[in-house]
Amino acid sequence: YKIFIVSGSYDFGVAKVTGFYNEDKVGSLKSQSFHIGALVPVGAFTFKAAYNKLDASGKTTAGVDTGPNDSETFAIGFLYDLSKRTSLYGTYADVKNKGTANFVVATPPAAVAGQKSQGYEFGIRHRF
Repeated sequence: YKIFIVSGSYDFGVAKVTGFYNEDKVGSLKSQSFHIGALVPVGAFTFKAAYNKLDASGKTTAGVDTGPNDSETFAIGFLYDLSKRTSLYGTYADVKNKGTANFVVATPPAAVAGQKSQGYEFGIRHRF
């Protein structure tokens, strides 16, 4: 089993950009994923956006090709500061699976292989 990860972020002042690259290898199976995201503060709001992509390749011990089992995720959201310690937040995410990939935004329910998963969340956060 081998894993390689590199990540980083940079704050430009008007926006913070984040990203990572990840590669996993197990025998002949390999998966590569990358992420790019941004956080943009505007007054009491912080707007967020992210894109993730996963590419699979190789064959299982049973000879099944994992190459078509890719996935893409796009998410947007916001954070609104009510005070120094309390915030409202919301996020919408969309996962597009290919092949037999079955990644989901959240469980339950379990995803059907190759199908989409969408979801949203809203909440309040308080830091002690």
